[in-house]
Amino acid sequence: MFNMILVDDEPYEINKLTSLLVWNKYNIEIKKSFTNPETALDFLENNKIDIIVSDIAMPQMSGIDFLCAIREKYKNIIFVFITAYTDFEYTHAAVVNNVFDYLLKPINVADIDNLCSRIVDQLTSTSFNDEPNLQLLECQQGLIDFYSGKITSNELVNIFNLHKIPFDIQSGNMFIIQLSIETFDMLISNWGYNIDRLYYAVQNILKNNNIFFIPLHFNYNRIIFLCILNKPMHVNEINNILSQQIKLCETILKHNIHYSITSNVTLFENLTNEIVDALNIKPHSSEQGIEPYINSAMAYIEKNYQSDISLQEIADYLSLSTYNTSRMFKKYTGESFINNLNQFRVNKAKNLLINTNTKISEIAAQSGFCNKRTFYRVFKNFTGCSPSEYRNKFFS
Repeated sequence: MFNMILVDDEPYEINKLTSLLVWNKYNIEIKKSFTNPETALDFLENNKIDIIVSDIAMPQMSGIDFLCAIREKYKNIIFVFITAYTDFEYTHAAVVNNVFDYLLKPINVADIDNLCSRIVDQLTSTSFNDEPNLQLLECQQGLIDFYSGKITSNELVNIFNLHKIPFDIQSGNMFIIQLSIETFDMLISNWGYNIDRLYYAVQNILKNNNIFFIPLHFNYNRIIFLCILNKPMHVNEINNILSQQIKLCETILKHNIHYSITSNVTLFENLTNEIVDALNIKPHSSEQGIEPYINSAMAYIEKNYQSDISLQEIADYLSLSTYNTSRMFKKYTGESFINNLNQFRVNKAKNLLINTNTKISEIAAQSGFCNKRTFYRVFKNFTGCSPSEYRNKFFS
């Protein structure tokens, strides 16, 4: 049995959702309903919940603020938005904060049935991880290890199968796709988060039950995936699926995205050269141990924290995969790469707030934050107070 709560300031909407029988079909129990998100947060303190379905536009607390509060404590709860909004600020914030999906009003039972199926599949999977796309990055690392001669083809197949991806060396159901985003600089200037989160967001939007997207390379506005079909499909069917997912991605990001299938749907072995080129495999000595890498990474952050550093950039600098780089930060610092970077930036900001009279907007820029809004949000997450409140503590 999976436990779910509903949050909507309109009792009528809650009653409509509660009356649906589709929840029983998937063994989902509605434990409680709330018209106030803050009351729902109190309920979560003493109750284990697997799924939250919430409206976005609520007077007491916005759905986005509610989602952010949830993610601070409960990273693995499946979160679904119900909304009539298509505003960029709402949709991109939802994707960044790891929302599972969103349903547009008016909602029909078929949409909820499809949603429940995917939710149950996610909850019953072997690894539901709070780090975006970690399973897919592990598959990417498997490809690197395979082409570097570190693992056999059978071991590579096992890695993919572990994550329920129907990968087979002999399969002819694979191809490579390349995406490019128009007006990328404009998108990034409005994004307000690390660039890696944009790549992860695109990946999350594209995912569907028919095609598995394995990241091969992220570079500025260019994104390359190895695509594995869940079943044999005609090229027209593939293009229809890709077209629908790309349109969804464009709707959310509000920018045009071009895509091209750069190979025929073919055998894995026929894609070898393209995969190796995309992965840009560079040999490195495993005898060194990992400590020199983490030291180099932290030194790189110290030197470049004022720039928009990405996980991919650090990985390229270290000649490691993004998967190994991500795991390295988690293992040796206890935090993700982005948390390490933000902590470094916040520490720089603290020093400037205490020891200078520099305007807060200028401190935000000098500390490496892309805008004042992001600076305030991150600073408060790490310190529990705003930059101005922090400064006043030392000058009151």
